[in-house]
Amino acid sequence: MIRLPKDKYKRGGLGFPFFCFCRFWGWVFSIILMPVILFRINRAIENLKKSFPQKTWLWHLKVAYSAFVEALQSLIETFWWYVISSPQRGSDRWKPILRVKTGMVMSPEFEAVLKDDSNPLVILSAHSSNFVAIIIAALLTGRPVGVFLKKVKNRPLERLFFKIRYDIGIEHLYVDEEASPIKAARILKNNGIVIALLDQHFGRKGRRKVVFFGRECFIAPGVLVLAKRFKAKIATAFVSRGKDCSLNISFMGFLNEENDDEILQKFTNLLEYHVKKFPGQWAWMHRRWKI
Repeated sequence: MIRLPKDKYKRGGLGFPFFCFCRFWGWVFSIILMPVILFRINRAIENLKKSFPQKTWLWHLKVAYSAFVEALQSLIETFWWYVISSPQRGSDRWKPILRVKTGMVMSPEFEAVLKDDSNPLVILSAHSSNFVAIIIAALLTGRPVGVFLKKVKNRPLERLFFKIRYDIGIEHLYVDEEASPIKAARILKNNGIVIALLDQHFGRKGRRKVVFFGRECFIAPGVLVLAKRFKAKIATAFVSRGKDCSLNISFMGFLNEENDDEILQKFTNLLEYHVKKFPGQWAWMHRRWKI
């Protein structure tokens, strides 16, 4: 594993104390918001029961609650990174982001993938732990970066997320906007990086069927069409949180299969392996098996 030198991140006090601070407030907010999120916890428990039927109800409840605390901690981390960095869009936009790197640990393989700028890059990932770490790692390369994502239903929250992503230089590629494929094509044409979180239900248009935890679900293949058109490398990477609360970015390999269905199923298999390894860090509240 490779870490950046600590002396670059004096402002903000990031590192182990910072992640412990966010973890504490994640637990606090999970208790405060409990009446609001009970229905989502119930959905997470139902998904866990179907995915891990051999486990006990107490294990399902523990993992579902851990997933919510992880999501809240990741949200607090992201907001705090943004506040202490005071980012400004422009030539210096990556400098404040460097401070975010404290506590992020990239595998040497993933770092090598990011440094290789011989081809455009498409990264397939998922909502595991604080997935924003992968986006930040991509921004640190200085190449243009776009992220395929869904809009948050809460409008004030979506406006806040939009501002944060805009300020740090991310191109929004909303899955329900017709201009998104054009924007993504422009990024790849300029030897940039496109990130797609493929563990959500992106709607019915052009969807493909895959098997995830023994059950059928659907996945969007559109980013693969763009990758092949611009001869981009297709990599898979996931984020997990270590025992010291650090964020670990693991490179799971390139997807070189010719057939799109094989690529999507292989990505799903890798995601399933990762979720089984870190069950309390994936967003079980998603309606992943929605038909």
